[in-house]
Amino acid sequence: MGYTGYLTLGVLGFTAFSLIWGAFLGLVRGRNRSILRLLLVLASAFIPVKFKDQIVSAVMAFEFNGKSLNVIITEFISSIGTDIPESIQSILFTLVEIIVCILIFFVSFIVLSFVSWLILFPILKIIVRKGKNGHRLTGAFFGLIQGAVVAFVICAPITGLAIQVDKISQIQFQEKYIIEIPAEVGLSEYINSSTGKFYNSTGSWFFDEISTKVDDEGKKMSISDACDVVSTVAGIADTFSSISADMSAITSSTVTPQEQVNTIKKIGDSLISIGNSVNNLNEDSKVIVQDLIDGVKEMVSSQTGTLPPEVENALDSFNVQDLKLESAGAAMNGIAAYIEKTSDEFENSEPVTQEEVNSIVNGLADNVFILDIISAESESVKVVDVDLENKEMFNVAIDGSSLTEENKETLRQMFGLDTEDAE
Repeated sequence: MGYTGYLTLGVLGFTAFSLIWGAFLGLVRGRNRSILRLLLVLASAFIPVKFKDQIVSAVMAFEFNGKSLNVIITEFISSIGTDIPESIQSILFTLVEIIVCILIFFVSFIVLSFVSWLILFPILKIIVRKGKNGHRLTGAFFGLIQGAVVAFVICAPITGLAIQVDKISQIQFQEKYIIEIPAEVGLSEYINSSTGKFYNSTGSWFFDEISTKVDDEGKKMSISDACDVVSTVAGIADTFSSISADMSAITSSTVTPQEQVNTIKKIGDSLISIGNSVNNLNEDSKVIVQDLIDGVKEMVSSQTGTLPPEVENALDSFNVQDLKLESAGAAMNGIAAYIEKTSDEFENSEPVTQEEVNSIVNGLADNVFILDIISAESESVKVVDVDLENKEMFNVAIDGSSLTEENKETLRQMFGLDTEDAE
């Protein structure tokens, strides 16, 4: 890379300045007073973390022009849209509180460090003497530690925020990034640099500590959890919204077997990716994802009056706790493998097994809402025309599933099976 991003330069510059300036001040102050200043800096960092919730509550209750910050934020969220459900408003409010919490930490640390230097340090250094020789080199050492503490307390949260912003910047909806970070910032470059890796490995626990909030219902959320939730919900929305268009491509009369296989694999890989994202969420985050999905349904219903039956059924069937999207993704990839084994366009003479067919059918049966989304495309969607010698295996798998007769019929249509074939 021909340049170094602003973020890397900024963090490196601040770190170097803190270390050098701290060591210089320690050299001037001597050992005893350098230890005193180090303890005051540590206290300035400890107090905002220890009393984070109390400080945030006090700030949120503070009145500006007769209104508390709580009320101002609530009114602002409500002004975004009158149809935003309470569940989504609650999540947005918690996110704002987390951001306020991080800002308050920075402000509190800077203010306490300045006040302790301006007021406490001059008083206490009267008691703490330099000593005869001052131990200046030892003072420089403790000053260096103080500089490292200041650099850590500032740069570790900045690194944590950079990682979360980078995570959000990777989210795509309909093949477009929802936010774009200027290349000059060098976000990914910094995260992958030795400096970024150092602050992340040593300071991620500290960032989580200052960026975690417990809401009124007892659900714990950190900004990292919030970004994971946003990324997961966006991924679910993007994947599900693209299924309809992908199904049109799959069932087009002009599509080639290779194009069909590529599109089906794309759906399968997307479902597996989203399934992994959901599984990596903690239980509180899963509840929040479910609240968001329910909130979206409520919001869309209130705006349009009614939802198409298939879409409403899909949302009703959506339960994040029971999601098995990896199996649905594996089922779609299994369909692609079936086409590769049975189409003349591919050189693959391996036989189709009952186990493979069962995996396809059961993977779709475990995710009924996928069938609802697929059936929303048209009354009859044929993904693949199962050849005669394999029809019995598909019918056995479908008949043995726990699906309703309606969903079994949807599966038969997907595989080009006639009702008579199942009898």
